[in-house]
Amino acid sequence: MPILGADMEAGVLVAWRCRPGDRVQRGDIVAEVETEKGLIEIEAYTTGVVERHLVAPGRRCRSARRSR
Repeated sequence: MPILGADMEAGVLVAWRCRPGDRVQRGDIVAEVETEKGLIEIEAYTTGVVERHLVAPGRRCRSARRSR
């Protein structure tokens, strides 16, 4: 999950807004994540095709900085 704030460590994936096989453009909303500060929409970083979902809705995910 991308880093969405300086103090953000994790969030819960609420919903995917795309399916595997969907074509997305840079800036399209692909997911919704709940953090301590509220519901945040996650945008695609690049244009392409969604290959698969790695996290199921309802699962807690750490931000990229904390994952390493």
